[in-house]
Amino acid sequence: MENERQNPLRLQGSRFRHYALEGAKIIGITIGLAFLVLASWNMFAPDMFGLEPIRMKQALGLVIFTGVFAGLLRFGHRSRSNRASQGG
Repeated sequence: MENERQNPLRLQGSRFRHYALEGAKIIGITIGLAFLVLASWNMFAPDMFGLEPIRMKQALGLVIFTGVFAGLLRFGHRSRSNRASQGG
């Protein structure tokens, strides 16, 4: 009977591992996108628009800002559609 019950500490460790992996994925994707933005900007923007090349932290800021802005737009769209479906 004891074998049938799950150890709560084991479940907490599993949850922690899950959130740690999800966090690592998000950080990895964000840094990957920042490298893509950095390479694209430094390859095209200085020649096309006469702008200065950017550094990694500026590219990371652009990626985070874009993600936050897109999330805010999505959140606003979702809340409007919820109000419409509720009749208000």
